[in-house]
Amino acid sequence: MNERLYKIENELKEIKSLLREILAGQSNLASTEEKIISLKDAVDFLGLEKHIVYAKCATGEIPCFKVGKLYKFKRSELTAWKEKQGDKQSDADDFVSKYLQNHLLKA
Repeated sequence: MNERLYKIENELKEIKSLLREILAGQSNLASTEEKIISLKDAVDFLGLEKHIVYAKCATGEIPCFKVGKLYKFKRSELTAWKEKQGDKQSDADDFVSKYLQNHLLKA
């Protein structure tokens, strides 16, 4: 009887160990999965109007792909694009400030 209980106990330990491995693998898999978002979510995330996002998708300026007729976006790619646009925006602000200082503020 003790031998049988000992065998069952060892099998349960092995099952627990396998379950831990499976769950650890699933949590790693979930963290590496790419988040795909819809056009509406992209519009909200980027803070742009819908027609502007459509236009930028059509020209290839915004990273996207199509599923049937619908535009879809990888959130990580949109984040990188948005950060890149932020850098361009600060360059544009600097340019406008310098232009105003050199041309309009002299008068």
